[in-house]
Amino acid sequence: IYTGFTLVEFLLLWLGSEMNAFEALVNSLGSISTAGTFLHPEGISYYDSVFVETVISVFTLLASINFILYINIIKGNARRLLKNMEIRVFLAIVAVATLLITFSLWLTGTYETFSLSLRNSFFQVSSFMSTSGFSMTDYNTWPASTHAILFTLLFIGGCAASTSGGIKVLRIIVMFKLISRGFYKRLHPRAVSAIKVGDNVMSAPMVSSITTFILLYLLSFVIFSLVLSLEGLSLETTLSATTSLMATTGSGLGDVAGGNFSVFSPPLRLFLCLIMI
Repeated sequence: IYTGFTLVEFLLLWLGSEMNAFEALVNSLGSISTAGTFLHPEGISYYDSVFVETVISVFTLLASINFILYINIIKGNARRLLKNMEIRVFLAIVAVATLLITFSLWLTGTYETFSLSLRNSFFQVSSFMSTSGFSMTDYNTWPASTHAILFTLLFIGGCAASTSGGIKVLRIIVMFKLISRGFYKRLHPRAVSAIKVGDNVMSAPMVSSITTFILLYLLSFVIFSLVLSLEGLSLETTLSATTSLMATTGSGLGDVAGGNFSVFSPPLRLFLCLIMI
């Protein structure tokens, strides 16, 4: 599946745009691995092509979906794709975030037209949600509300069993269901309420491991942020750099927008490597 996605995207970029074979190969590998490797300092804006941006966005999102679902499609169980709660929540987050950022960019006059706002919004939402780290514009100049949304997407990441980083959508769903059950148990102390994701009941050990993972993730975020704050950079730069490195996305906000972490001193750059590992 991984190789198939890479091959299809490579052919689309090579045959359908101005990319040569090497550029198409590098961008395809960067998309499916959600690594965001690109060849030009300008990022994807170098090509100034709606086709290129759409292909890369779509394939980074495809790589951020649970690969087991693709196996079900191959076996003829396409209905399981439609019923899967994680993919529905994942796509809903992408859609809502894209619309919110699009209207924010359009209403604040950041871009002249709605279509241009939508074009830039969808690409950066796909990049941050998939933790691929691609960039095509200076989103540092965008309104503060859009930064808050992009920062949240970095934390969430893609689906379980995908190539993306972050906490993962499935764990976020379980976390919210735990909170919901907490409220329910306050009203009905004797009730027995299992954590279900779709039609699947999550076992107690699984729920416990997910809770432990999220708490460890958040604790690590606090500790890493405190260490990076020794550099004396802005709060936005420090927090987004930590989130970016933990999600292995390469994209941040403030001074590290576009993946340039040279603002950190050499000793702290070694610590950045430790965070990614």
